[in-house]
Amino acid sequence: MQHESLDLRVARAGVYAVRSSSSTVYLVRAGAVPAMMRVHGGEGSPHLDGDDQWHPLVDLICGPILDGGRFTRDDFKAWTIRVGSRSRYVIDPAHVLEYRWVVGRTVTSIEGPLPAAEIERIAGGSARDGR
Repeated sequence: MQHESLDLRVARAGVYAVRSSSSTVYLVRAGAVPAMMRVHGGEGSPHLDGDDQWHPLVDLICGPILDGGRFTRDDFKAWTIRVGSRSRYVIDPAHVLEYRWVVGRTVTSIEGPLPAAEIERIAGGSARDGR
């Protein structure tokens, strides 16, 4: 199922694929403990520490959708991902309160919740720890 936006506070539990113009895909798990995995897209996409691993989300915010170059502070949405916006994911990869953040490219699609076979296809063996 395709979505224009996804609010993790109220989304149906499961894993969602967040795509952009990059070959990198963000898998986001909605539920009691929100988490994300940045699935490295290969050539042309930077490799970051923590790629291809599940991490609990400490915070998530999406930026504005520019309309004629204008936006307001209200356009930032907590715990939300939306098409046409860039999302900032805050994680604690080592589980020692040393937070890191990553900002993805502008979201072009959100789909899910995904069946297990689709999660496995996108992430390979990395997906097993996040279910």
